[in-house]
Amino acid sequence: MQRKLWLVMLGLVGWALITGGRHAGAAPTRLVDVVPDVDANVTLTAPPAASFDISWVDPTTNIYYLADRSNASVDLIDVRSSTFTGRILGFRGVQPAGPGGGGRSGPNGIVVIQPQNQLWAGDGDSTVKVVDLTKGTIINTISTSGTNRADELAYDAKDGIIVIANDAEATPFFTFISTINQTIISQLPYPNTTNGLEQAVWSPTTGHFYAAIPQSQANPGGEIAELDPTTTPPSFVRALALPANCIPHGLALGPHPNAIVGCSTPAAANPTLPAGTQIISVILNIVTGATTTIPQVGGSDEVWYNPGDNRYYLAANTWTTTGLTGAPLTPVLGIIDAGSNTFVANVPTAIGAHSVAVDPANQAAFVPLPNGAIGVFTRAAFTPGAPLASAPAPAAPAAPAAPAAPAATSSGGGGCALSPGAPWEPTLVGLLVAMGVWLGRHRFRGRRGTSGEALQSGCPRA
Repeated sequence: MQRKLWLVMLGLVGWALITGGRHAGAAPTRLVDVVPDVDANVTLTAPPAASFDISWVDPTTNIYYLADRSNASVDLIDVRSSTFTGRILGFRGVQPAGPGGGGRSGPNGIVVIQPQNQLWAGDGDSTVKVVDLTKGTIINTISTSGTNRADELAYDAKDGIIVIANDAEATPFFTFISTINQTIISQLPYPNTTNGLEQAVWSPTTGHFYAAIPQSQANPGGEIAELDPTTTPPSFVRALALPANCIPHGLALGPHPNAIVGCSTPAAANPTLPAGTQIISVILNIVTGATTTIPQVGGSDEVWYNPGDNRYYLAANTWTTTGLTGAPLTPVLGIIDAGSNTFVANVPTAIGAHSVAVDPANQAAFVPLPNGAIGVFTRAAFTPGAPLASAPAPAAPAAPAAPAAPAATSSGGGGCALSPGAPWEPTLVGLLVAMGVWLGRHRFRGRRGTSGEALQSGCPRA
């Protein structure tokens, strides 16, 4: 009887360890669905591989938007059912590069602004297109007077200002546009860059824009330019230096004052990063300029902060098998915990998968794939064609913690039983306490002459 009780107790504890030691909704992040042929070459005007750029999720309308150059459009996906719903046409599409290799394809960067229900997009002819999402049509075209593309952009919701990077000009510049009257406020040259301009973001806390500068005369590993849109005209504030092996492309704000920097770390395209250079991502404090290096994932273009699960998602399309430049590519969707600034997981994607946006309601990450489809990655329960189940609401993000030691590389995201920081379920605690009491009682009895029962029950002789 004692032996049976012992086995039952072990079984219950094992069950508790499996079910009770996990976070709620802690299935690994994985590919759960594919939305087919969204960005396929249906017009036959593009190369065989799909060409796309930035993507965006608008949680107010439950729509994922993708800058689809193959079809000269912005594509729409319903994030609740993971289904393609249509296209907004009227963009340049895939075009030959201009003199000096300046990009002329579009659309490029996109952003949705609410409650206006508008989408703003940079296009290949140095214009910004304004889309009325209610009608699904372009209602205004604003020229930035460049010769190449208008690229990535960000929105200042307080002052009603868009900033967009004209990255492919002889002297790259930023264009500031009023969303109220849809006219240009001013332009700001950025002559210090030696490798274009990339993603910008706006902080509601500081009221400033922050833009990724891949490389500059002062910082060969790149910098984040801080811009003040409230001065007349908008002005440069300072440059926040990044590690020499970063070369930033992606940028997204997390819990203030932190931001995730998607370091592109190109394996062969940049002579400043010889083969064998560590590929990284960076957490940047936009107030102090302090940086935390994440060596377990990098080689990213677009990055995204999801407040729904307090995680950063990185489209790390040039990550390699060794994490060093020059090694074979192994593209992943990287995941970083924004509360502890530690690595969570790398989930395999596909070569060329350089864009990502995440729905905060169902924690689904949408990643365009080079075959024209959209991969859907999530930890939540999912049935293809049915509404995505919402993952349990996470606790409110804590204030940013001091960076912890990097976590071990993992192929799954979501946490294992008894992982550091995992909550202990009351059932598990009760069972462990009961087991301890039971063991202690029988060890005590064994010392009083009942050691035979102790041996039969599997306990060592005292």
